[in-house]
Amino acid sequence: MVLDLKELKEILEREVMQRMDHRFLNYEVAELKGQIPTCENIARVIWELLEPKIKKGRLHRVRLYESADLFADCYRNGVGGRLVQSREDYRTDLAELGRSGAAPLRVAGLKIELGRRYRFAASHRLHTEALSEEENARVFGKCANPYGHGHNYMLEISVSGEVDPATGMIANLADLDSFVEREVIEVFDHHSLNEDVAAFRNVVPTTENLCIEIVERLKRFPKANLERVRVQETTNNSFEYDGNQKGSAS
Repeated sequence: MVLDLKELKEILEREVMQRMDHRFLNYEVAELKGQIPTCENIARVIWELLEPKIKKGRLHRVRLYESADLFADCYRNGVGGRLVQSREDYRTDLAELGRSGAAPLRVAGLKIELGRRYRFAASHRLHTEALSEEENARVFGKCANPYGHGHNYMLEISVSGEVDPATGMIANLADLDSFVEREVIEVFDHHSLNEDVAAFRNVVPTTENLCIEIVERLKRFPKANLERVRVQETTNNSFEYDGNQKGSAS
């Protein structure tokens, strides 16, 4: 094991559960006093509670789900513009930046992301005129059938940015939801990707290409930085893309 799970559970119970479970976060959790207990702020506080207590190993990431479709990630992103390689480097940089009077979130070297999930249904046919019918059948299998087929897609997006002290949010959810609705859901939901979406008139609408198209649409969101999108096509297939053309599939 990387570390003793029993020890980790004890740390979680003592540092997080006893502090927060069945509590009024605004008034009963000292670490959140004076802050709006958004998913972003709670994830950061949990990180700050756990990181010093984990002596064996290193805390990699905290993911906090507020609901099945809303979550926040908090992780160490380097301090002073460089990746922190060790706990000692981390603490040295914190001390140096602390003396400089840098903002608390920057001093902590933490990056916070907001995650949101959406759903849409669409049909597609995997077929290209560049291949013969036999080659299409060989490459795409049953997905090349002329009648197409449909999926209930799950779209997960992650955005990052400064947490606004006034709202406790990276981005207003109403703004993000309306942007995704306009740019993605209205365009794809209950449509044929091949026939109804201009981007796929001459591009095979694989889910890899769908990820690329969604990134191109969502990176224009003006109020946060798009980190990545993940599209789940089936329970067995999901695709992730961050805009760097390397992508990943699982």
